[in-house]
Amino acid sequence: MKKVVLLTVAIALYLLFLPEYFNFDIKIKALVTLVIIQILWIGRVFPLAHSSVLLILILSFHFFTYQETLSYISSEIVWLLFSTFIISHAFIKTGLASRISLMMLKLSKGSGKALILISYLLMFVLSIMIPSNVGKGSLVSTVFDSLLKNLKQIKNVHNLAKSLFIGIAYLTSISGAFVATGASSTIYAYGILGDFTTNLNYLKWILYFAPPIILFAIILWGLFLLMFPPKV
Repeated sequence: MKKVVLLTVAIALYLLFLPEYFNFDIKIKALVTLVIIQILWIGRVFPLAHSSVLLILILSFHFFTYQETLSYISSEIVWLLFSTFIISHAFIKTGLASRISLMMLKLSKGSGKALILISYLLMFVLSIMIPSNVGKGSLVSTVFDSLLKNLKQIKNVHNLAKSLFIGIAYLTSISGAFVATGASSTIYAYGILGDFTTNLNYLKWILYFAPPIILFAIILWGLFLLMFPPKV
């Protein structure tokens, strides 16, 4: 029933604003198009892939020609986005991401302070391979949850859990800017900046953004050691 209502709302918005007989401003049409796609996607009326196809059709009929719409899809940034998500899916599906996460945590050798720092640095390693903040956060949270459940059987890890999960909540989004492919939004930003600047490349992006982000992670680590001193 919910899907039927949302689909009806989306159709009503389309018929009221997008056809040419009302002649609304193109900005209003663009906003309505965004609302329609969000209703269909977030409301789970259609899967994301189907909603994307509908967006292409709306753009082709009401904003550009079909050839112009497809020309944007063929841009380098779009295919960079596709390729990074394909690689990241394989990275998670094969279990390689989990093995790297556990290996880095193993380097702490039982030290709570080292465990927190290595966990924060882990976000930067995963940013190189996983262009999704949600994907990184979900993966690391799962590893931490399993780790803390096992440690809880030995001693109290309350402070350690606070440092890990609160810290990761901050670093998940911030580490996405560590590399140009660290998150889907970062890829878009890289494409826009690349159009307006010269000689911007992957390595220069790291040189610009890595120092302040790493400094933030180190300061955050120091603050949590003072606020929630680990007892492991």
